[in-house]
Parts: sequence; structure tokens; C-alpha cells
Amino acid sequence: MSDTTELIPALITLLGDPDPKVHGPVRQHLLTLRGEALPALERARETNGCPTTLARIDGVIGCIRALEIDNRLEAFARLPEAKMDLEHGCALLASIAYPDHTPDVLAAALDRLAVGLGPRLARCTNLAERVETLCIHLFQDHRLRGEAVAGDDPDDGFLHRVIERRKGLPIALATITVLVGRRVGLPIHGVGMPCHYIVKAVEGDEEILFDPWAGGTPLTRAHCIGLLGSWGIPFQEAYLEIDTAHATLARMCRNLIRPYWQRGDHQHLGHVVRFLHGLEEGGTATPCRCGNRQAPPHDLTR
Repeated sequence: MSDTTELIPALITLLGDPDPKVHGPVRQHLLTLRGEALPALERARETNGCPTTLARIDGVIGCIRALEIDNRLEAFARLPEAKMDLEHGCALLASIAYPDHTPDVLAAALDRLAVGLGPRLARCTNLAERVETLCIHLFQDHRLRGEAVAGDDPDDGFLHRVIERRKGLPIALATITVLVGRRVGLPIHGVGMPCHYIVKAVEGDEEILFDPWAGGTPLTRAHCIGLLGSWGIPFQEAYLEIDTAHATLARMCRNLIRPYWQRGDHQHLGHVVRFLHGLEEGGTATPCRCGNRQAPPHDLTR
């Protein structure tokens, strides 16, 4: 047993000292130990009967977990695009609000969504049929939908909660479509169109745009030009390009800022903003493409 391991229980005991000159430095020391101190802190929380000490233990545990979340997000944000896994990043983002949420939990939820889809796609003869089959599977059979989602609830953007509740923001439904498509060999990619996130199936020279938020409605280039024009946004060809994982995750972060700000949830907001800054500093996450133009009914970035 290391000296540090033997020291931790003594430090936890000193958290109960009434003198701030004692319990203050002890708290800071435990914070420097971070994850190494967590098991002992959690055991102490179950056995200590002093309300004051329990409150201090909870405070230290909360701070350590918050630091660990930021460390994981920061390390992920530093990854080059080639090594950045979108699904893993979505799970890390959700761990801000759901600390027990892991990439394995999200993967299992997406795996369940994909069950039965492969054999149905095997009967299709072209890309258009495969896209239609995917949309029927997700938006009719599994009832994923986008209507009546105002974006004021952070859960509208976390993939596992969208799957559980069968509703979510455009970017969440689009990303679920992309990740389920990967599981069955269907080449679906996110498209970060301003104001409304969509997807694109690509096979050789063939491309099919469609809108998961609208139940898989097919889109043409002309549809997209008209939609952007209705929001006062001049069309650019870049708006229909495939998004990077960096850019997709940064956009997801932006969608979380308003609901957390409205709720006064500064702890969760801080995690989101720090992750967003890390992604943007990585050099591949583009700023919101909407500028300062008037927002469409479903907001600027979704």
C-alpha cells in the first residue's frame, strides 16, 4: 500500500475539522489526488454520519468528477480529425449531464436500433431504395421524430436520450441516422447546412440529400436553396458539404448553451463551453454558419 493510499482516509477525517485552516487545505489536497481519492471518498460518504462532513465530502466528489469530465473532453478535443470518432464524442458530450453514460452504453442503444435493418437493405437494388428503407426503419418503425421539439431541453441533443424518448433536434436525429447507417454499411454523412442539419447518402457519383428531422424527406439542391433563402441566407455550395466530426460536435455544443443558460445551470454550461472551445481551437470546427441573421423558427444551429 502506497503512502498516499494510507494518507487519504486521514485527510477525509480532517474534512470534518471545524477550523477552515484545516479542512480548506485538506480539500485542496484531495482535489489534487483526483481519481485516486474517489473510492475512499465514496466509502466515507456511506459511513459518515456528520452532515457537515458529508456536505464537504460531496463537494470534493463533485469537483473531482467535474475535473475528470473536463480532462476527458479536453483530451478528445485535441485529437486530429482522422482519429476523432463521432460516436465516442457524442457519448462523452452526454456524460456531462449523465456521468455514468459511456460509449458502450450509446453503442448498445444504436445497435438495438439497427437490428433487422441489414436483411431489409439486402433486398434493395439501388441507393435510393436503401435510403428509403433506412428511413422507414428509423422514422416509421422506430418512430423517431423531430416535431414539437423546441430545443429548450438538453436531452433533445443527447443521442441516448433521443433514442429513449423517440424525439430530438435535427442534428441529433441526423447523427443517429449516420451512426445506424455505419452499422449496416450504408454510407450516410452529416451535412452542416446553416440553421438545419441534414444528411447525405453517397455512393460513387450518386448523392441523395434527406432530412431525418422531417422523417427522412428527400431534399434536392433547389429545396435547400429555397429553405435557406426563406431564412435570408444566401446559398453557398459549401453548405451542402459533408461535416467533420469536429464541426458536428461543436454544433451540438452550441445547441446546449441556451438550455443550460436558461436553467442557470452554470456547472453543465461550463463543461459544454470548455469542450466547444477545445474543438474550435483544434482548428477544424467551423463557426456557426448563420452569422447574425434572423433565426428561423427552429433556431440558428440545430
